[in-house]
Amino acid sequence: MTRRHRQTLTSGRVILLADDDAEYLEATRLLLAAEGHQVLTASSGPAALALLREGTVDVFLLDYFMPGMTGEEVVARLREFDPNVQVVLQTGYSEEQPPRSLLQRLDIQGYYDKSEGPERLLLWTDAALKASRVITRLSRSTAALQILADATPRLHSGLPLPRLLTVILDEASSLVERLRPRPRGDPSPPVPPGALVGLFTEGTHLVAAAGRGPFAGAPPDRSSLPAALVTTLAEVARRGEPRSSDTGSVVPLRTANRPLGALFVESRLGRPELELLRLFADHAAIAIDSARRQRHIDPKRAPVEVLRTRILEREVRTAIRSSLPLSVALLASEPGPALESSARAGTLALLEESLRFGDLVLDADAEGRFTLVMPATAGRGAARFLRRVLSALPTGAERSSLRWRAGLACLATHRWPAEAAHPTRSIIADRTAELLGQAGQALIAAAPRAGVPLVLAPSD
Repeated sequence: MTRRHRQTLTSGRVILLADDDAEYLEATRLLLAAEGHQVLTASSGPAALALLREGTVDVFLLDYFMPGMTGEEVVARLREFDPNVQVVLQTGYSEEQPPRSLLQRLDIQGYYDKSEGPERLLLWTDAALKASRVITRLSRSTAALQILADATPRLHSGLPLPRLLTVILDEASSLVERLRPRPRGDPSPPVPPGALVGLFTEGTHLVAAAGRGPFAGAPPDRSSLPAALVTTLAEVARRGEPRSSDTGSVVPLRTANRPLGALFVESRLGRPELELLRLFADHAAIAIDSARRQRHIDPKRAPVEVLRTRILEREVRTAIRSSLPLSVALLASEPGPALESSARAGTLALLEESLRFGDLVLDADAEGRFTLVMPATAGRGAARFLRRVLSALPTGAERSSLRWRAGLACLATHRWPAEAAHPTRSIIADRTAELLGQAGQALIAAAPRAGVPLVLAPSD
């Protein structure tokens, strides 16, 4: 017969006690309940196995000799469907089998002689609960890492930003749902936690970019969001340190130490779980940054020159606001103003293969010039990278038949005063034109046949 007992105090841990001695069963139940544990009781092996199948049990205190099914048989059946529950075998007869022999032969974690008294039982129970906590956390973390592995291809599949944010919210909710414990015996389906992505736009203004649960449809002006939550999102994003409280957990969305925003989930997470969510957020931030760079670009509808200007204006704005350098290079071949279409496509493919994370390359313009954009890269670093790129580009059947040259310009925003970090549209347009002009002049000055394939324009 199986009995359940209601708790007034709880430690959040579940212990199953199986014994055919009703008096011992009740006395031990009261002892463990006084420690704040939820205690389930069973008077036979089959009844205990039925409870174990119903939900999570942290520690199983099992009598070795019971009618119908011995403790050894119960353990063998248990391990067929649950390898993690901690089992402490109990016996009232110390001469039955040596404890060490039982531990070696059976998949159990402890042995308790009932004659040793209640303090010894509590000691074994505490040790088993600690081991259960570690194993449970490892199990959840392993499952969460699998979710991360499965989610990564979706994050980096080139989705447009609105769709990408929906995927991020879905995957974050699934991850947190797997990490947090679920109450035993709760028949209701799991409810994914609410989640919110806040992103910076136009400098320091943080907006609710996407949400789910109670945050679904949150307006960009943040009018429906608690002021404390908005403040927390901004602080976590800028400082780069995750935070967890009773209201939920926040992790930063950052790339190359540049804050993009923050991700909030309605669930309090411990430090290991919070670090797993942060790992997910790192991948999400890379995908968001990539989607932002590709947004509004349609090569079928706009010529290369228009696309180049649009991309560079966005990169110039980002560089100024984040106080990071920006390098732009124009690459062209000699002789001839332009390559044939097949050669141009092959060159573009080689350039794309050479890119570092965050770099961009645009197809040749009407003058046969490829554009390479290198965010967060100063002039010297960009020059070293370009020399490797130039050496890898094709030169034709005869080495003298085709040579490559490059003109490089750098926007040294990291040297600018802080008050310059809020540019107007006209300033951004002027800086973009200036940067392209400097790169173009440097390209003209480059002379590969004279041993000067790369020229770096002076920076401001």
